[in-house]
Formats: sequence, C-alpha cells, structure tokens
Amino acid sequence: RGGDRAGAEAAYRSALTLQPGRADATDELAALTRPSADEEAARWRAQAREHFRARRFPLAAAAYREVVARQPGEAAAHAGLGASLLAQGDARGAVEAYVRATQLAPSQAGFFASLGAAQERAGDVGAATASYRRALAIDPGTRVARDGLARLGPRPAPAPAPATEPEAAPTPSPGLASALPTRAAPAPPPPSGPTLPETPGRADIVRTLAPVAGRLGACNPELSATLRFRMLIEGATGAVSEAELLGEHAGGDYAACMEGHVRGVRFPRFSRASIQIEYPFEVTASVAPTE
Repeated sequence: RGGDRAGAEAAYRSALTLQPGRADATDELAALTRPSADEEAARWRAQAREHFRARRFPLAAAAYREVVARQPGEAAAHAGLGASLLAQGDARGAVEAYVRATQLAPSQAGFFASLGAAQERAGDVGAATASYRRALAIDPGTRVARDGLARLGPRPAPAPAPATEPEAAPTPSPGLASALPTRAAPAPPPPSGPTLPETPGRADIVRTLAPVAGRLGACNPELSATLRFRMLIEGATGAVSEAELLGEHAGGDYAACMEGHVRGVRFPRFSRASIQIEYPFEVTASVAPTE
C-alpha cells in the first residue's frame, strides 16, 4: 500500500507458499502483477511499429487502435494510426486520426503536414491547403507542407500559340553545297580518366539524401521531428560506412532501423579518402515505407 510494489509482491508470494489457498493473497497478487495500461500500450505500440515496418498496415492500424484505447491522450499514437490508415488507402480514416493528433499537440507542425497529406489524398483540397499553411505558420521549414502547397497552388497558364507559323529556313542549293570546300573534323582529345572532386558538393549531398526521409518515417510512423545523423562517407565507393542518430532520439527502438536506411545510400565518388558530415532529415508520420 505504501508504494513498495516489489516488497508487496514478495510478501503475497510468501503467504501463498505457506497457505496456497488464500483467496485474498491470490487476488492481491494478481492485481499487482497485472500489466498497467501504460505497459500494455507500450507492448501494442512495439507491435504496431513492427507491423508498419513490415508493410502489414492493417495489423499496424489494429495495434495502434489498442494503443489509443489505453492512451487516448497520446498524440503520437493517433499519428501512428493515421499513418497506418493512409498507407492502406483509408484517407478519410487517416484524416480523423490526424485531426485528433493536431488537437492533442497543436504545436507540432509535422502533424498538420501529415493531416494535409491525408486531406489531399481524400480530395479535400481546401482543407489540405489550410493544414499545410498551418504547418508552415508553426515551422516555415516543413518540407512536406511546402511541397504540398506547391502541388495544390495555381498552375501557370499555357503559353499562347504563335499567330503564324515561322517561315522555314531556306534549303541550300545542292549544287552550292557540293561546291563548298570541306574541312576535316578536328581529332577528338585523347581519352583521359574522369577527375573526381575532392568532396561531394552540397547539391550532390542533398540529392543523394532527399529520398531517405520517407524511409526513416517508416521506422516510426508516430514520429514528427527533425532528426540529425552523423555519417562517415568513403570516397573510393561513395558508401556510408557509419551512420549514427544523434540527440534525444538516439537509442530508441527505431534508431537501428533508421541508421540502416542511412547506411544504404550511395554518394558519387570523390578523391578524398573519407569525410564525416552531419545532416538533418525532416521526418513526418504521413510517409509510408518504400520498397
């Protein structure tokens, strides 16, 4: 009763050893050893993430519903449910889940961006535009929202057709063409091996890593955050030999999954032996895993 759960459990077990039939000790021990709602939610959440990573989206959605039933005030659980529903094509259901996530966490730009993506998939362009704008009002750097507004924005009018067709260029007379002196084409320069840059340029880094954010979101469909990675890139092959998730998310049950995706990219080769960089990825819950 005083909070010593382990001591109480040991006492009840001792009592049952002496008197196996004691109903009161049996009931109290059962109550003590029964998983709490938070413990059950954690178990369901781990299963939901595993199903999502394996692309078993209906099972992921079912597991997230169990989490929401035990932790209805947990915004990330509603976001995970939304991602699972959106991944299996239930855009309307995903909208409902993301709406609840934004209500519980109104300062999370990524949840509004994910809501906009679900609304866009559901065909509600006006609502999607409003959600994308709300995400950018919270965090102007939210890429998913910027890209969404670019897709939904006004399209430029097609260029008008010319009033008259341009005149065709005159065709040289065969006789004149054959009378012109001919010159031998200059010899091509001798072949040489390609000169590698010392390090990858910024554009090469951004282009190589751009597709990775969606794969990272598949490792934890509840997540809406900017994640920073440190990586070691080998010049001879362009391979990422080391990848480490930094900050508060390091060591999470999804960190190894994310680090594996980062190690899977390949940069253009460069002349230096290796370089180490840190790079931020914007990860939102609306992105389903890629093959």
